[in-house]
Amino acid sequence: MHVLKFLSVFLFAHICFASPSLVKVVNKSCPYSKKAIDAEQVLSYGVCCSNCVKKASSNIIEFIKKAKPNNKICSFSAKPVRKKLSVGFCCSKCKKKASS
Repeated sequence: MHVLKFLSVFLFAHICFASPSLVKVVNKSCPYSKKAIDAEQVLSYGVCCSNCVKKASSNIIEFIKKAKPNNKICSFSAKPVRKKLSVGFCCSKCKKKASS
């Protein structure tokens, strides 16, 4: 019985505190260099709805020019953020370029 409790706590903690490499990114290549992304080089952006996720995903380079990482207001609708969008980059230089 104690093993089941421990296992359930472990699984819950693992899901809640997943490493950045397990984050699903919306792009397969770096928006700047077009190289493969590094799972450690990810920034999180906020949008208000699924439609805005689609808009952002369709043109990532334009989206990251408009929005800042960890934003609280959707850059498309000016509504509060309700969904997160993760964008991957190839290196720390490209990641820094997107966050400035």
